[in-house]
Amino acid sequence: MRQKMPYDRMFPNRGPARGQCPQGTWRGTEPVCPRPGHSYYPPVRVGRPFQDNQGRQQQAWHTGAWQQPMLRREEWQEETGPSDPMAPQEPTVPEAPEYPVLPEEPEAPQEPVVPEEPEVPEVPQEPEEPEMPECPECPECPECPSEPEEPEMPEHPECPECPSEPEEPEIPECPEHPCPPCRPNPCPPCGHPMTPEECQKMQHYTPLPQRPIPQACRQNGCITDNQGAMAQNDNHSLTVGCNGPMLMKDAYYLEKMAHFDRERIPERVVHANGTGAFGYFQTTCSMARYTKAGLFSQAGKVTPVFVRFSTVAGHKGSADTLRDPRGFAVKFYTEEGNLDIVGLNFPVFFIRDAMKFPDLLHSLKPAPDTGVKDNARFWDFYSQMPECTNMITYLYSDEGTIPSYRKMDGFGVNTYVWVNSQGERFYVKYHFRSHQGKETVDRHEAARLAGVEPDVAKTDLYRTLESGQTAAWDLAVQLMPICQASMQKFDPLDDTKLWPEEQFPLHKVGQLVLNRNFENEFVQVEQSAFCPANLVPGIEFSDDKMLAGRVFSYGDAQRYRVGPNYTELPINRPRTPANNYQQDGMMRTSFRKGTVNYYPHSGALGCGPQQKTACPPYTAPYSRGNQIRSPLYQADDFTQAGERFRGMSRLEQEHLADNIAVELAQTPAVISGQCLEYFRKACPQWADMVEKAMKGYENRH
Repeated sequence: MRQKMPYDRMFPNRGPARGQCPQGTWRGTEPVCPRPGHSYYPPVRVGRPFQDNQGRQQQAWHTGAWQQPMLRREEWQEETGPSDPMAPQEPTVPEAPEYPVLPEEPEAPQEPVVPEEPEVPEVPQEPEEPEMPECPECPECPECPSEPEEPEMPEHPECPECPSEPEEPEIPECPEHPCPPCRPNPCPPCGHPMTPEECQKMQHYTPLPQRPIPQACRQNGCITDNQGAMAQNDNHSLTVGCNGPMLMKDAYYLEKMAHFDRERIPERVVHANGTGAFGYFQTTCSMARYTKAGLFSQAGKVTPVFVRFSTVAGHKGSADTLRDPRGFAVKFYTEEGNLDIVGLNFPVFFIRDAMKFPDLLHSLKPAPDTGVKDNARFWDFYSQMPECTNMITYLYSDEGTIPSYRKMDGFGVNTYVWVNSQGERFYVKYHFRSHQGKETVDRHEAARLAGVEPDVAKTDLYRTLESGQTAAWDLAVQLMPICQASMQKFDPLDDTKLWPEEQFPLHKVGQLVLNRNFENEFVQVEQSAFCPANLVPGIEFSDDKMLAGRVFSYGDAQRYRVGPNYTELPINRPRTPANNYQQDGMMRTSFRKGTVNYYPHSGALGCGPQQKTACPPYTAPYSRGNQIRSPLYQADDFTQAGERFRGMSRLEQEHLADNIAVELAQTPAVISGQCLEYFRKACPQWADMVEKAMKGYENRH
């Protein structure tokens, strides 16, 4: 490092030379002196040791330490002693008892030896700044600023071609050949211009070598800001000098950080943790007899789809194998608009009325007072809602803990209406039967996977499609003429009930195939929006109470989570362009030209979409009755649950009882007693097995 000229010789008109003021003190990190106008600095504080990137012990310089004049080596040792932590060090390894002194290698250009000539303030040559030959096109580099009585710095000769340095935004560039000034950065102690290499040497900092950029990456273009302008520097923020404070006028940093702060949109209240894939649906059997929906009416017709799998109550990032229902949502991109079938991997649900949906999810989510999930809260809810009994036989069997989304079935759960071209109506339920079969694990294996591989289901699907394989399901439907609904022993619109397959057999419609992974998880999975209200002509809503509630809730949740114009995102955009008079709203990208944004209109001021006059009228069944709040008329909560338990194998029954008992044993007696009563009404053997298992867990505690 070159010797610094004394302050009073450099600037004779600026008062006394800077030095250590015996009367000076520190106020925080700012030096102060009791004498007015005095520019002396107080004695330097002893720095704190730290480890640089090569592991050598160095000294951190406090604020103000760099502002001291650079003294010669003898003056340093005379004033502070050779053991002073601020003593200058040789460019080689510091002399310390625990570190051997490396021999000097003057022939090595990377480790120059400083000549020890204290009486001559010579400036050693710096190999980091090689001399540049003459440049015929680039103008001469500006001379270094000089002060009176200071030896002038040698000018750089003209250079033929100086490489540009985009990482240093302060360096101006020539129109044709970038040529930086010789010393653009001022040196804080003496005011001399200082190069970045000298600044790094002064801080005893050795920069890490830059990794070579692959040739493919060099062809991706330059980094720009969000407005398309070239970024000045994407590696370093704008500061005052090398170690100075950061400036808030660094607009590029502010833009980059502000966008990072807003990278997350609100998490889904339900179905937050999941994944997805693209594929197609091919109709293999025409269903024109039952529905006029185009995608089901013509055999061989192929419709692109996007499918999202998820867990219901788990938060984003939770384990895939936790006990929870799995979401099975399919979006069909048809010529008549988007059709969404939003279901589960179980054919039934907990409740039959959407009014209780928020309460159900509250009991499954973490407690508001502790933030921790407590299974006793769900059992407390169930003790007051016996309609959940049938769902318990599915959720607490081994089907509630699955390791693969490919190896599970899917169900629409809700009851819809199919309408054919003659106006005949049929109740319909959707079933997706996996070609890969069904795979489950017990609760012990599920807990192990949650710890060692929490994303096992997502990883399994992604790797399968990445390897070129596919995942497939058969779509089948159960159909019931609406006139037969009142003849059943159960309510066909009750989501807690099954339709017996021997009475309402499955009719295969086609095959669902997934063959392509998503390319960006946020854009194509997180921003995907499903809603049971998305139907096509030939499919209508039934009076299913859960379906009626979901028709509003799902769409409303997407408008809050993604925005009112979520249907304009590519993953949600229909193949048939939307054509209506809705306008504006956050993140709106499309618009209608002209002044007419209302209907009806005469057409004199402009044109726009018109109501199709030949559209058949809506002729749903006539409903008549008093406006009341009451449960379903046919509310049988235990028959189907008992039939399912008796249809299980002995091992399946034991696993079901054990999975229930391990949680129910930790609940108060009033809660566990009521739950056992519900099990006994469904099947006495079920209650006895759970009660016996509970005693085993209670004895352990």
